[in-house]
Amino acid sequence: FSPYNSITPDLVAVAHERKARILAITDSTFSPLAKLSDTWLEVVEQDFGGFRSLAASLAVGMALVHGVVARRTD
Repeated sequence: FSPYNSITPDLVAVAHERKARILAITDSTFSPLAKLSDTWLEVVEQDFGGFRSLAASLAVGMALVHGVVARRTD
């Protein structure tokens, strides 16, 4: 999410070089992670007086975890 941390794209690039499958949760198609990822999800967070809510990101993360758990227990 903007402002983008400079370390995260470097770590994702290393994972990409090692053939890891990458799912990025980001705020824009212009995120440096989008082009390095196999799949990316765009999440728009609300800003309240300079403080960004993480509710949407947490909801997406929890949905992904629940999906993985559901597939593994079937």
